[in-house]
Amino acid sequence: MQPSERGMVGPVKLRSAMQRTTKRMSAATKDDVTRPDRRRFPRHAAGLPLKLRDSSRRDIDGFCVVISQSGLAGILPEAIPVGVTVELRFVLPGQPTVVVARAVVRVCREINYGFEFVSLPEAARKPIEHFCERDL
Repeated sequence: MQPSERGMVGPVKLRSAMQRTTKRMSAATKDDVTRPDRRRFPRHAAGLPLKLRDSSRRDIDGFCVVISQSGLAGILPEAIPVGVTVELRFVLPGQPTVVVARAVVRVCREINYGFEFVSLPEAARKPIEHFCERDL
């Protein structure tokens, strides 16, 4: 089903998708040991509440599964088209402020999304770097 066809997702489906994604990430982490990662920055498990604001100023609550210095993967209960620029807001553990970053939707698979940061001010970049370095 395409994102534009599915509209909103109920809490049971969202919870089920989060569990499937967590299992896939655990499996991916095991596979990463045996194959080289071609990404610019390594991914780190996050498990954070995420708020997305689209171009129509609509706020959507979601969940950040993994984060890197170049983007994040999240789960959203509503459809967002690939290629759209959005504003992401989240709080990293141990950080006192909300991280605000602009990102482009690069991947959409059902309710799983991949975002690439396109505008990351210093106030957002530093906490993300600190979180990712701490996780090494």
